Amino acid sequence: MNKTTVQISKDAKAKFDMIKAKFVAQGKSLSTDLQFFDYLADLQLELFSSITPDDMSSVENLIKNQINLKFLINEKAKNIKIILTDVDGVLSDGGRYYSKNGEIIKKFHTRDGMGVNVLLRNKIKTVIVTKETSPIVKKWAKDMNISHIYNGVIKKESILTKVCKTFKVMPSEIAYIGDDINDLELMKKVGFSGTPKNSDFSTKKIVDYICENNAGQTAFREFADIILYSKFPDKTKWY
Repeated sequence: MNKTTVQISKDAKAKFDMIKAKFVAQGKSLSTDLQFFDYLADLQLELFSSITPDDMSSVENLIKNQINLKFLINEKAKNIKIILTDVDGVLSDGGRYYSKNGEIIKKFHTRDGMGVNVLLRNKIKTVIVTKETSPIVKKWAKDMNISHIYNGVIKKESILTKVCKTFKVMPSEIAYIGDDINDLELMKKVGFSGTPKNSDFSTKKIVDYICENNAGQTAFREFADIILYSKFPDKTKWY
């Protein structure tokens, strides 16, 4: 069977060229500087791949869907004014380390802490929502300038009204990143939702963004960066 060069629709190609020209003009790398658009590097290869005519329509639809999905994420993320986050399975790897005295120890990633502070410098607060009450989390939160902690929350969606009132925001201006079934209802009610790469499958089915990084391994930082780059696409100095 004869093969031909992939042809995408004029609309999809125009969007691709617009994004590419903008980032190249800013001296940015399509595949590394902005994780939000890292798929574009692969898309460039797709444009010149050879496929059968029968597959051409499927490839065209795939490319258009990729572009539309990324634009949808951008539209949601750019409205965010505050980020809510779970602890275990997001900021930590979900593991529990016990000392010989029975004390629970958690590990946090320094780049996630930096993400909290970069957000704060850009007037985006970070709030912890957890079902636990942990002195370790309290200490980390204080050191990293977390704006508030909601401890002992069993039904996390129940704090949404309180968050809106306290921080004077709308649900559409709130982002939440969680990892398990007890996060689902809150995820459904906020403006932008995310989950780590190694989270429960149920969260991956409904969130707006699935991180490329695992829990406790900069998934939170990745989620924060998506929001920052969406809100401030022309900013070059973050700290």
